[in-house]
Order: sequence, then structure tokens, then C-alpha cells
Amino acid sequence: MRKPWIGVTLSEEESSKNMFLRANYATSIWDAGGIPVILPYYGQQEDYDRLAQELDGFLFSGGVDVQPFLFGEETLAGCGSASANRDRMEGMLYRAVYARKKPILGICRGIQAMNIFQGGTIWQDIPKYFPGRLSDGSALAHEQPSDGDVPSHTVEIEPDSLLYRLVGKDCLRVNSFHHQAVKDAAPGTKVSARSKDGMVEALEIPDYGFWLGVQWHPEYMAKTNEDAARLFRGLVEAASHGI
Repeated sequence: MRKPWIGVTLSEEESSKNMFLRANYATSIWDAGGIPVILPYYGQQEDYDRLAQELDGFLFSGGVDVQPFLFGEETLAGCGSASANRDRMEGMLYRAVYARKKPILGICRGIQAMNIFQGGTIWQDIPKYFPGRLSDGSALAHEQPSDGDVPSHTVEIEPDSLLYRLVGKDCLRVNSFHHQAVKDAAPGTKVSARSKDGMVEALEIPDYGFWLGVQWHPEYMAKTNEDAARLFRGLVEAASHGI
């Protein structure tokens, strides 16, 4: 069977405008049986229309913050730097991919961007604005002190969800490296996992096929953690069968 091509979005360094991708995104796709295809910026809508037609699946990777004007807000204290080039490129790519119902996996910034493109909002800075707390009133560390291959908190998964079908569990231990997160889930999406303080940790569109965003970073854990690897295998399998 032909290995599916998985398009992967890049990060951009603000000062130099260099584009880059951490290797573990690509190796996680390779290990799952797909071929990662790096997607540069600066194309036009017709270019991303063609990429969406030709490639089999897409991964919206992590990175800098999304410009708050894209979800109807002013920039608040605590919001980080944004990349106008990336926002523009991913917006065009997302429209093209969504129109063709190609499989999509979003990671960290990816889930946030996908939610925004669907009409949702995000918390601009969790420490300043997110009110959720654990049962004893303490704050969960959404930016963990440990390395990426070490899980730091749990997420509780909805049983009737794509995520549950992929991992076969109602609770996962995940890592956490984010200061923003989904606030208002977009119309038509479903929250399929939350952390114990109520943070949205996974989002999907039930009638899409394969549309899944997760707030944690499974690419750091996929080499040694079967639950993380299953997310990439799910994307590759869906891309293989045109789901």
C-alpha cells in the first residue's frame, strides 16, 4: 500500500524569519507509516488548494501564539508574539483542507488555531485569565518543569469520541507545555478531553471523519509511549483510507 503524504506546518522565528520544525513531529509520522511533507509559507490560496487536494492528511504543529484579532479580541497582557505569515498561511491551508474533508491532527497551537478557524476562542494567557483550579484550589502546571517525554498531569476522555477509539482509555497521562488553550469551543466541535481543572485538552468534529486537536505534545512521547503513538497512527491510517 502506498504510504500517505502528511503535510506538516512549520514554525517561524520572528527576528530572522527562518522557518523550522522539531524533528520529533516528522519522526512520529515516519514511525506511524506516513511520509511527512513540510509546508512552507508565502503561497497563495490556489497553492494551498492544490496541496490540500494532492496530500493525504495534515498536521498543524505547535508554535507561537495566534494573533487575537483572528478571534475578535484585543491583545491582552500575557499574550505572546505572533507570526502574521503563519496565521495567513495556516488560515488558507485550513480552509482548503476542511473543504476537502482531509484528515487533520492539531497539536498545541494546532488545536487552538483549528478552533479559531472554526469560530472559537482561546485563553490568551492561562495564568492570568483561566479560572479553573483543582479540587483543593491549587493551580495545575500547564507549563511543566520536566522534559517532554515525562507526563505531568492526566486528562479525562469522553467515551463516545474519536480520541477514546484511538487510545481505548478514559484517562491518559500527558505532558504539558502551553500558556494558551481553547476557551470557547467552536460551533460544531466537541470537547473530548479535559484536565482535572476543567481545561479543554482535546477537541474534535464528530461528523468530519478524522478531525482531532490535542493540547499536549504526543510527538515528544511517541517513541516510548503507545498512547501517544496511536494518535499518529490514527492520522496516518485515516489518510491511507481517505477518511
